[in-house]
Amino acid sequence: MSATRWIWFRHAATAPSAGFCGRLDVDVLPFQATLVGEWAVSRPDALLVSPLRRARSTAAVICQSLGLPQDLRDGLVEQSFGDWEGRDYTVSQGLMPDTLDGMAAFRPPAGESFDDVVARVRAAMREIEADHAGRTLWLIAHAGTIRAALAVALDMPAGRALGFAVDHLSATAMTSFGGAGWRVDYVNRPACA
Repeated sequence: MSATRWIWFRHAATAPSAGFCGRLDVDVLPFQATLVGEWAVSRPDALLVSPLRRARSTAAVICQSLGLPQDLRDGLVEQSFGDWEGRDYTVSQGLMPDTLDGMAAFRPPAGESFDDVVARVRAAMREIEADHAGRTLWLIAHAGTIRAALAVALDMPAGRALGFAVDHLSATAMTSFGGAGWRVDYVNRPACA
């Protein structure tokens, strides 16, 4: 049985926002970071990156010494908040459900629900697994994408995955055993100093 190691990194911090910023293509604040722990000494076989600038910029800094090209994958982008993108959070007042399951099912106007994100990320993970089975992968993405990956790996309802904290520049690791299932190794571990 072949095992594929998935190490997910959330991008660095962006400028503080008082509104929805899913698909807005904002950059990260200037930062310097050195990988710590196992990531400082391990070398991935592939570097898969969300095409949004904040993920690409983060990958350029924390993975610069790897010499690997960024394999941009549209399936790794953050949730689309549709008509709410760039708007103040108050636009959602009175519209958002008050349970995690309800929030996962809720779709902003012209956007996608978190349930949709989980389905998209599941498809992307299948494609990535087909391309890279048995390898060690580093994926630079977004909090929503990483929560969706956890929902896939743990085969849990999307709403429950919304309960995971995923900090900037944190790592979440999981291992796929092909059709035999998944193991989540850790969630939200600080990855950079």
